[in-house]
Amino acid sequence: MKQEEVDDIIEENIEKGIYEYQEKENIVSKIFTKMGIKSVEVKGATKPASDTDYSPSKAVKSVLICTQEKKGGKISVSYTASWLKEAYYRGKDVLGVTMKRADCDKSSLKCYHSAKHYWTQTVYLDKHAFRRNYSETLNTKPTAKNTGVSGFTFTVNLFGERNKMNGLGISNEKYTNEYINIRFTCKASSKKNVIMATDYNHWKSNKSVSPSISISGGGISVGVSGRSTNYYQKLDGNAYVNFNHI
Repeated sequence: MKQEEVDDIIEENIEKGIYEYQEKENIVSKIFTKMGIKSVEVKGATKPASDTDYSPSKAVKSVLICTQEKKGGKISVSYTASWLKEAYYRGKDVLGVTMKRADCDKSSLKCYHSAKHYWTQTVYLDKHAFRRNYSETLNTKPTAKNTGVSGFTFTVNLFGERNKMNGLGISNEKYTNEYINIRFTCKASSKKNVIMATDYNHWKSNKSVSPSISISGGGISVGVSGRSTNYYQKLDGNAYVNFNHI
């Protein structure tokens, strides 16, 4: 089904009345479920409206939150992708948000990346092994981004390198509670609902690459220039919000 056809169905349902979040799936949510996207139809208010979904492997949790505090005001958006299971490949992931009927304030775009790093170090002294456990909280603010008329992306290098982990006396090394949070504001460009969808592309290789990114009304596409094999995997289970702004 084409994006335009899906939008028409959404708009027809909106015209019949304003929807609040319901556990029972309607025809629109069923359509997006089949597409790998869970839909939520909400009315803007001071109270946040959100959608949460998971990748099929339950490794990544996506949460999209929209808030509008006054009529005609800016819409504040927060998108968080959390790794519930440690990612094996720790390269340059590309994630972002596409939108319809909204103008993003590009100066408001911010990205936060955090994780907990654990490892055990073994030191040998006089034929005795001494082990000590370490942990640290890692935080960065990625700045590599691409912006387009219909959305934007951030390129985020997951902490650590798989081919260098657990080496030189290091063992039990792992990264937990790793998450990426993107925040921005936008303004509705139409009286019709603002439509937002998240997109996560995971790099599945230990090679170092520079991703080629394109953003269009059809979504976000990521590849590697000059390579016949595309190592990026577009994760299913992204969050989707059909926001009835005030």
